Amino acid sequence: MKKPHYLIMGGIVGLLPIVYLVGSSRGPVIQAEKKPAQAKSETREKERKPAPRGFHPDSPGSRHQARIEAEMKAAENKGMTPELAAARLKEAAGIGNIDERAMVCSHIIRELCEAGHVKEAWELIDKDFGKVRSVELDTFFASPKVNLATFEATFKELYNDEETRSAMSSRMEIHKTADLLDSLMSPQVQMQAVIDAIAEAFRIELLQREEFAVHLRTHQGVQQIRGLVDF
Repeated sequence: MKKPHYLIMGGIVGLLPIVYLVGSSRGPVIQAEKKPAQAKSETREKERKPAPRGFHPDSPGSRHQARIEAEMKAAENKGMTPELAAARLKEAAGIGNIDERAMVCSHIIRELCEAGHVKEAWELIDKDFGKVRSVELDTFFASPKVNLATFEATFKELYNDEETRSAMSSRMEIHKTADLLDSLMSPQVQMQAVIDAIAEAFRIELLQREEFAVHLRTHQGVQQIRGLVDF
């Protein structure tokens, strides 16, 4: 009964040398390299990565970057003096990007005004008409350190209507309607000449204020407006 079993086992043992010889004739099995596939994966990954953004000088991103850099540079201007401001402005003149240069210069003017050197700040404002001067003027006239008497004196030295309108707009931003009108009518300040020079710009800026309509209904408001601006 056990002979068939022995016959099967003997047949299997007899086939082993044949299997070995067939396998040896084919040579060693070489495992496929996976490097090319890995390289392709890395290449695709690199292609998916966005390229570094190069901002155009006039793009919002460029202006934002210029503003950040200007604020960082302005932070170094602690204890601002006229001499330090002059040196900083001279250094800023070498900045190629006009937006960045204007921003840096305006921060220097602001720091100088905040330090109490208003007269010196005015003297250091760029004399050439253009972007840098325009931004510096906006910063100068928007400074609370520049009082209305100084405003009147410097106002007469502005170049054109565009600068006068911008200067007046900057002053409007830091004064309430009642305070502004009261200051303009003060005999000590004598701002009537200034109002006559920019009556149209002044009316437009004032009429756009919501608080002006409320203030005009009061007796004080009527007295302030009468004879100052012809509406």
